[in-house]
Amino acid sequence: MLKPHKYLDLDHSVLRISTRILEELMKMRKMEYIDLFNILEKEFGDATDEIFLPAINFLYLLDKLDYSIQSDTLELIP
Repeated sequence: MLKPHKYLDLDHSVLRISTRILEELMKMRKMEYIDLFNILEKEFGDATDEIFLPAINFLYLLDKLDYSIQSDTLELIP
């Protein structure tokens, strides 16, 4: 997924979506999953469906996000 190839569209890559997720979370610190998805869907269109979850997983593995099951929210970890 993160390995570049000649067909990779950098505007719709995991790294680009992850950057936008971090930008949005820096503004509000905590957001509901669906609200964040809707913001990115307006910007990136249908590509968001395929890349949003891998981007969330990528940030979670880097220990930049925390997910709360009870409130279905994503929180930025400083």
